[in-house]
Amino acid sequence: MMSESSGKKGAVVDGFYFPDNPEAEQAKKEKEGIRFIREKSAMDGPEAVLKLYNRMIQQNLFETAVGYTYLKDLQEYLLSVPEISREDILPIRRRPGLRQDKAVLLLHRPGGHRGEEPAGAGDPGRKGKAAGNKSAGKVYGAA
Repeated sequence: MMSESSGKKGAVVDGFYFPDNPEAEQAKKEKEGIRFIREKSAMDGPEAVLKLYNRMIQQNLFETAVGYTYLKDLQEYLLSVPEISREDILPIRRRPGLRQDKAVLLLHRPGGHRGEEPAGAGDPGRKGKAAGNKSAGKVYGAA
């Protein structure tokens, strides 16, 4: 299945159907931003991932299910690391006005396990389940 498609009634981005084209365009921008973060950020350990994650939360960087899914993946990874205190992990805040029913989940996360490292954690070039390869079905829900 292609990760992006569009039509007159909306678009699919990263497994989510967006009925509104402006929101679909925002989701595409977020997908590109996530790709940039994975390629350029130094996530060489849990502390670096925590710092980046908390900075993205504080900046309200994402507003679609695509971005929230990425944040949730990072959050679950951080929660699985014993050296990271739960109190240090900021909660994901939903932006006012975001409707959870705006994006419809098309993919599930088969075989996904809590504690998988997110893309870039430990190895910025790593490819695997948490890096979002298509066979892993990385999308599993919006926060």
